[in-house]
Amino acid sequence: MRIRYKVALVGGIPIAIAAAIAVIAWFLLDEAERARKGAVLAGAAYRELASAMAARDDYVAAAALPAERARATTRFAESAGRAGEHLDALAAVAREPVQQGATADTRAALERYRDRMGALEGITDRTGRLVAEMNERATSLVGLADTARARQHQSNADIISSLAEGDRKLRAARDVVDGAHELRA
Repeated sequence: MRIRYKVALVGGIPIAIAAAIAVIAWFLLDEAERARKGAVLAGAAYRELASAMAARDDYVAAAALPAERARATTRFAESAGRAGEHLDALAAVAREPVQQGATADTRAALERYRDRMGALEGITDRTGRLVAEMNERATSLVGLADTARARQHQSNADIISSLAEGDRKLRAARDVVDGAHELRA
């Protein structure tokens, strides 16, 4: 029995150690996979946030082109939505409170960013309507000024012809008076 015991001990210990190593390796591989998945999700969320920022910049740069603004708004909404999905998935993967807090803070920042973009869109739309209204008023004002200028030109032409007619009558009267003075002399 002693030999069996020794053989079992010599053969069983390495097998037990190998099984423990296998369990630990499986656990470490699972953790490595979770870390890789978290890194991929964090990278994807970062790319989508960068894309949303680029879309916002394009929106601001295209202030005079409504079609460009609409495309930038759509790109922003899509990128922000995908970033939110990646952040939600990242929150599900995170185990540590620090990681969960950072993910929640980033999610809250994304929501504030969306709200501010919505406010920017509202202000831009309102400003665009006001600019269009001001352009209409300016066009109307220029038209009224052109009409008033044309009337003034016509009035000035009438005054000039009236003065020319008065001057002609005055010359004729002076010629008559000069002729009468010559006759009397």
